Amino acid sequence: AAGTFYLQNGDDATRKDISAYMAALKVNYQMRSVSLMGGIDYLSGGKTGDRNPSKNTFNTLYATNHKFYGYMDYFLDIPNETQNGGLQDIYVGINYSRSEKLGFNAVYHHFSLANEIQDPMSTAGSLKRALASEIDFTASYKLANEVKIQAGYSLLFRHQSLESIQNRVANGLQQWAWAMLVINPKLL
Repeated sequence: AAGTFYLQNGDDATRKDISAYMAALKVNYQMRSVSLMGGIDYLSGGKTGDRNPSKNTFNTLYATNHKFYGYMDYFLDIPNETQNGGLQDIYVGINYSRSEKLGFNAVYHHFSLANEIQDPMSTAGSLKRALASEIDFTASYKLANEVKIQAGYSLLFRHQSLESIQNRVANGLQQWAWAMLVINPKLL
């Protein structure tokens, strides 16, 4: 198990006051060739009625792309991509190693706003906090000591709140697939 806590206080890059935090907890359990994991990442945010919601919104500052919050990259700039509502990512996953050469991975994410916020597309009220669910599948095969092939496929099921916040057209299911050759030569 591992936990982290980060606090942002003082001024942000544009000299606006900030007082925000991020907390995360991750648990892994290894059983021979199978590894189970689960966790939660919570990034604080503003809420409906706040005079300055950005003050309480945690900003990751530098995009970490695929390392956190799913492979579909819907949440790289937390203040903008959640309309200062913050983010909560609850996830579970499984890793399976068939051999030293072959491995598979599947992770499910449930994304929601950390706080209730005003619907940017309407003055009628607040948004539902649920944003999306994502499933990421990956496979890797080691060709040689320094060379492996990796491939993945991701599905994202959006909720109406995500469409309102990020101004995206409602088409339901989003998909993405990728493949890459990884070469890690030992030079010295």
